Amino acid sequence: MNSLSTTQSYRHLIAVEAARILAEGLVQDYDVAKLKALKHLGLPDSPDLPTNAEVEVELKVHQAIFSSKQEQLIHSMRAQALEAMKMFGEYSPRLTGGVLEATATRYSPIEIQIFPDSPKDIVLKLLDLDVPFDTEDRRIRISKVEVQNVPVFCFGMGDFEIEVTALQPNALRQSPLSPINGIAMKRASIKKLTKMLAE
Repeated sequence: MNSLSTTQSYRHLIAVEAARILAEGLVQDYDVAKLKALKHLGLPDSPDLPTNAEVEVELKVHQAIFSSKQEQLIHSMRAQALEAMKMFGEYSPRLTGGVLEATATRYSPIEIQIFPDSPKDIVLKLLDLDVPFDTEDRRIRISKVEVQNVPVFCFGMGDFEIEVTALQPNALRQSPLSPINGIAMKRASIKKLTKMLAE
């Protein structure tokens, strides 16, 4: 086997194992999953690692083969997402991430983006609704050259964890870049998600 095919074989093995780790909820971060896959497979520390997009492909394959309840899980998570989005209806909420892409696991958060004039509006909203929450700052890539720190509000709802990212209102026109494939995140409005649930 030549070095190129060996590298491709390593990349595929790592992607498959990282996908299994993600699917089983052992970790949520793709990069951490790849490092764990390296360790589990006993491979050298610095091979050419697969991209997040390659891992996502294998995650979809894994879920199609091993997760017979995946469709039901995604439907339940999307229904819960819709309820959470309605709480923030005045802030043009958008569903993103694994729940929209149908790659979420039982342990994945439901990721929602909202667009308030100020993050303080969301603090007041959650306090008014008597929803216990935590906040954290997260770096997101707005474009290939711009990165922003944005507040993320985390709380439980039903059986799932909700992560609400507060973006500036102008981000409604241009979606941030996905950490998985580096292109604009897919997003779904309340109207679009309602239609998806009815299909």
